[in-house]
Amino acid sequence: MNFLTGPWPQQDSAAELRCVALGITPHAAKLAEALSSEDSQVRQAAASGLRALGRAAAPYGVQLGKALKDNDCIVRQTAAWTLGAIGLAAKPFAKELAQAMGDRDPDVRVAAAASVQELSHLDPNLDFGFIGQAA
Repeated sequence: MNFLTGPWPQQDSAAELRCVALGITPHAAKLAEALSSEDSQVRQAAASGLRALGRAAAPYGVQLGKALKDNDCIVRQTAAWTLGAIGLAAKPFAKELAQAMGDRDPDVRVAAAASVQELSHLDPNLDFGFIGQAA
C-alpha cells in the first residue's frame, strides 16, 4: 500500500493508516459485497467503510458505481465521495458521477461535483459526457 499518493498525501496517508490500524483493509471485499444488502443501514455502513479506505477502495469501483443509483441518499453521497477518492480508478464511472450532479439530493450533488472536479484535475481530457465537452 502506498501511503504517499494523491493530491492530499497527508489525508490519504492518515485515512489508510487508520484503516490498517483498525483492521478494515482485509475486509474491503465484504464491505463492497454489503453494498447490495437489502438493509439501507448496512449499505450506508459499507459505503462509509469503503470511503475510509480511500484509494485502497479502488478495486470496488464497479460496486461504488452501482451505489450511485441506490435508493438511499446517504449511500449515493458516500459512493460519490469514494469514487472521487479512488482517483483515476474511477474513470469508468465519470459519466455516472456527472449524472449524479443532477441528483435530487443536494448532498449527493455536492459530493458528485467534488469528485468530478477531482477527476478532471487528475485527467483534464476525461470525458464526462457534458454537452460541448471535447472528448
